[in-house]
This record gives sequence, C-alpha cells and structure tokens, in this order.
Amino acid sequence: MKIIELNLSHDNFYCPVTGCHIQGNQHFEPSPAMTGGWHSDIIDEPLIVTGLLKTKWEEYIEKIETKDECIDIIDFLNSVNSDSLVCFEISTSGVSCGPFATTVWFVIDFNFSEPVL
Repeated sequence: MKIIELNLSHDNFYCPVTGCHIQGNQHFEPSPAMTGGWHSDIIDEPLIVTGLLKTKWEEYIEKIETKDECIDIIDFLNSVNSDSLVCFEISTSGVSCGPFATTVWFVIDFNFSEPVL
C-alpha cells in the first residue's frame, strides 16, 4: 500500500476515485471506494474498515494485544500488501483543533468501480 502524506490548513477531502466529499467542516461521509479510515484521537476505533483491510486489521489487533503493544497505524498500513490501495495521511492544524494537529488516514481502493445500473 502506498501512503501519501498531506499537511493541510483545511479539512476538505474528496475521494479521488468517486469524487464523493468524504470530509469537511463538521462533515464525514465515507466514499464507496473507501476501505479504511482512522482518526488520531480514536486510533483504536476505525471509522470504517472493510474487505481485505478488515481481516488484516483484526489480525493486527490480535497480534498487538497478545504482545501488549500499542497501535502503530503506520506499521499496520505498511504491512498491508496491495497495489490498488492508497492511504492518504492528512494532518490538519488551525482548523477546529486549535494549536494541535489532528491526523486522519483514509484508505481508498483505486480498483473500485461503481456498479453499472
């Protein structure tokens, strides 16, 4: 999985695959192409985890609980071997978080295609 780091002064983010508005001012709505999402304030509670990522996340949590370790989201994301998944690591400051930065990680499946009606 490729991880793309962004440092932004706003919290707007649109899915590069579907064009859906994922995040904005007081707004969160996952894109259908999104397979994972985490927020730095609640790293142990994913916003969404589906498919391959769900299986990998459950295995990772079980492994770190056995070893009594803390979650290292970058370590987890780097352990997922997929050419079609891209993680956007987005750090924002000066929005509603005051002097502190918050970070979200959105994993997008670039192989996603919407069903044909």
